[in-house]
Amino acid sequence: MWILDSMTLWYLLHFSDANKNKEVSMDRISSEGGQCCIGGVDFVTLIFTLSAMPFQKMPKAIAKCISVLKPGGLLLFRDYGLYDMTMLRFPPERRVGFREYMRSDGTLSYFFSLDTVRNLFVSAGFIELDLEYCCIKSVNRRNEKHMRRVWVHGKFQKPIQSCPSSAPH
Repeated sequence: MWILDSMTLWYLLHFSDANKNKEVSMDRISSEGGQCCIGGVDFVTLIFTLSAMPFQKMPKAIAKCISVLKPGGLLLFRDYGLYDMTMLRFPPERRVGFREYMRSDGTLSYFFSLDTVRNLFVSAGFIELDLEYCCIKSVNRRNEKHMRRVWVHGKFQKPIQSCPSSAPH
């Protein structure tokens, strides 16, 4: 069983050689070291990964995910949802795009709606199996701080290729 996790995907999307530490395009990944994974992975996990990349690059990353999955393989998704406490705490000057914010360390944070996630994955060819908001209220008992977290959980499947039907006689 092969699993491609978020960190491996991040590596494949950004580095061709750990020693050279240089960025590469996703087209080169398919023709270089990433070839061993194409169509051979059972599960891909994207856990707080897409929100850290620019929105316009997300479709290409999702296309890479579906390319490495076996037919019937699953992609498990978890990321920030709309109105998560992190989103509400960003000052207006940190907003760099629609639902997209720049953290003080220079990394991005995107906050997803269910429709946005659905559109990204279905457009890439995935079948939606499960998609929902996960709302958690946690309390720091020491300082009695209440934290309201909103995440999006999704489960998507790469279609199983069916046998082509025979042409009418």
